[in-house]
Amino acid sequence: MYSCGVSFVGGGGSAPSAVTAGDVATGFHLLVVNGYSYAHNTPVGECIESRRFTVGGYRWFIEYYPNGKSSSVSNCISVYLVLDDDGVAEPVQAQYQFRLVNQLEKEQLPSIPEVMNYTYFSNSYPSWGRLIRKDVLEQSKFFWDDNFTIRCSVIVAKKLRSKNQESIVVPPYDIRRDFGDLLWTEDGADVTFQVAGELIAGHRCVLAARSSVFKAQILGETKDGSQKADASFILVEDMEPQVFKSLLTFIYTDSLPELEDEEETESDRDEEEDQESEADGVHGEDDDDDDDDDDNGGDEMWSPLLVAADRYDLQRLKLICAKKLCERIDASTVADTLGLAEKHHCRLLKEACFEFLKAPANLKFVLASDGLDHITATCPSVLKELLAKFAS
Repeated sequence: MYSCGVSFVGGGGSAPSAVTAGDVATGFHLLVVNGYSYAHNTPVGECIESRRFTVGGYRWFIEYYPNGKSSSVSNCISVYLVLDDDGVAEPVQAQYQFRLVNQLEKEQLPSIPEVMNYTYFSNSYPSWGRLIRKDVLEQSKFFWDDNFTIRCSVIVAKKLRSKNQESIVVPPYDIRRDFGDLLWTEDGADVTFQVAGELIAGHRCVLAARSSVFKAQILGETKDGSQKADASFILVEDMEPQVFKSLLTFIYTDSLPELEDEEETESDRDEEEDQESEADGVHGEDDDDDDDDDDNGGDEMWSPLLVAADRYDLQRLKLICAKKLCERIDASTVADTLGLAEKHHCRLLKEACFEFLKAPANLKFVLASDGLDHITATCPSVLKELLAKFAS
């Protein structure tokens, strides 16, 4: 079954339609936000609900939080897909995806991170959602005339079983939470790092499995070929404790306190807060304090975190940091970002800096502020590459 519908925030709506297709129930709903700026005074945690729509025989709706679902994400809008069936006996297996729709170019691009795997909606966990930073939205091509549109696609898995077959419900994976708990509680920790005078505990097997540098440092051989003695205490130089803690969080959970990626429900977060409050600042994806750091100090965190990722050969984390820094390139940051990209071999980040500087107005402003003097002195080859870009 395929269905679609439209909800207008601040306007009218249209009736949903449906057609039949395949063995899965697929549908989408458009949330059209008219007069985005008029919702700026909406209290944090207050939502606007879309019209109800049906996919797979279940009723759904979208919650739109103009100023975030909690105070820690008040600089974001929050959108949640909600199962509106209180009497559901078993969890509903469904896949969801939020996309911003470009009305002018008729494009649909995944500006809000996609969910590719099925998850479960139930009476206990009826909603799953996403965040998008307001400043990113307002500067994107998806925002026009104080309006924007979000498309929520839903795929519901049909239950194919005989009359007497028992339903086996597999819960969502929780390996990230399990490993996160291992880090935060320090259970079984067998290595201690001293970072700027602060002691941080870890687990050698986890670190060695995730980082080739940690593996060589902790389990590798010495220069004379003999087996290295147990490394139970390691001094980490030239790094701030918070950066190292974020690095460990990524190693253990493969995630960071990203505002754009909020897969856990509010109830998940409430359950974790007691555990996380004892972790001395090392937190998982949805931690309130880290979200605040991303709001106020996050711009300063991505550069040293990229350096740390390069130092410990964590290529995925390095790319995440490079992507974040690409989004923050402007006349005041491009020179430092270009130097960082050159020093740590971030080709894509360097190309993004070049593209910014290719605009005559941007280059003129940077040159007037002597922004490239340091690059000229330390990385003259970068200027040659930039000139080659202009020539091409």
